[in-house]
Amino acid sequence: MPRRRTRPSVPWASTAVAALLNFSRPGNQVIGQYYNFLRLGRAGHTQVMGCLSSTARWLAEELRKGKHFEVISDGSAIPVVCLWLAGNFGYTEFDVSHALRSYGWQVPAYTMPADATDVAVLRVVVREGFSADLARSLRDDMISALASLDDLKPGGHFNNERPPTKTTGATNRKPRPMAG
Repeated sequence: MPRRRTRPSVPWASTAVAALLNFSRPGNQVIGQYYNFLRLGRAGHTQVMGCLSSTARWLAEELRKGKHFEVISDGSAIPVVCLWLAGNFGYTEFDVSHALRSYGWQVPAYTMPADATDVAVLRVVVREGFSADLARSLRDDMISALASLDDLKPGGHFNNERPPTKTTGATNRKPRPMAG
């Protein structure tokens, strides 16, 4: 590990190598990657990551073709596509995220940290199992969701809707009765 550790301001858009591990969330995915690296070897793991990066770059290019998005990170460095709306279409990134949930996709929208809280982005993480077919399906569902948002123009209705956190509680829905 390097002595000096830095945290990029936008980690998924950076090409710098970061050697930070954050254990505030479960580490099973990190352990799973280490296992796959040991099982597949460097060449096998490099091939898997190359395929994921290729899928991410394809998805970014497809989303860049339309009028709606500006791609910030195209999946070249890590298999993550980060984008924001290219203009004022009458809805926000949070509205897009909510619309995609109706198609079964979890594409989170985030605001940036302090001094940039007015900037919102969408993030698509291309993980193992996210095939080219799924990428095409996401693209098609995103086109459909954007078409319905173009008609509806919710105007940021879902900006204040945030996913539940440990501090705010799981949901405001009643719990399901346990089977027994």
